[in-house]
Amino acid sequence: HYWLGEAYAKLGRVQDAIARYETSRDFDPGNLDARHALVGLYASERRYADAAKELRAIISAEPDNGDPIYL
Repeated sequence: HYWLGEAYAKLGRVQDAIARYETSRDFDPGNLDARHALVGLYASERRYADAAKELRAIISAEPDNGDPIYL
């Protein structure tokens, strides 16, 4: 599902990409790549609360990574 999300994102099919990344995240909550992708897509769709939720999950998983904290 992650790679389908990548393909859809490259094709500009944002809603399809979000759906695939969400499925990937749901199957593997530790998949931070899917969560990172969702942050960007949610923000581009002005779904800021959803982006913040993903950022919190990333920060919890990688507390030493400053990038999500900065965002």
